[in-house]
Amino acid sequence: IAEMGNFLIFDIGSNATKASLVETDTRDFLKNWRVETKLGRHIGTDGVMSLDAVRFNIAAVLDIVSACGGVACRCIGTEALRRAANGAEIVSMFADAGLTLEILSASREAELERIAIRHSSAVLARPGEAYVLIDSGGSSTECSIIRADGSVAYAESFGFGQHRLIDMLQGASEDVCAE
Repeated sequence: IAEMGNFLIFDIGSNATKASLVETDTRDFLKNWRVETKLGRHIGTDGVMSLDAVRFNIAAVLDIVSACGGVACRCIGTEALRRAANGAEIVSMFADAGLTLEILSASREAELERIAIRHSSAVLARPGEAYVLIDSGGSSTECSIIRADGSVAYAESFGFGQHRLIDMLQGASEDVCAE
């Protein structure tokens, strides 16, 4: 991708698909998109993700790629796709659409978040300070504690987020109502 000019990076998440058009040489973000797809809400009790929801997501990705003149892109998937029982079928659907989808492990997702935050203006403005990173999404929450020297004191990805907490609370209220 580095030799191809601008490129798109897609984060296929539980709540939304986010895309960023990045200038290769400077790594500047030129434009960002967010499309609500709520893939995490389209996983059945059998663990299978709705293929209609996946098709909607693929169409959204292709629309953004088309709007950018067909630049090179990379799609990464997170917790909802990690836990989908039909993950291999979803990867195949993306491939059939001409897209490569990499489903990240929880540890790789957390590692990439730490790399990104180290290059953020907030961290760069306060060199040598420790910080806590918490990313709570639809289906997972990543937590990291970064020491002042930049080393990782703690890192964990938890399989819960907004969707899972809502489901748990709804299940709890249904249990109470049933009694």
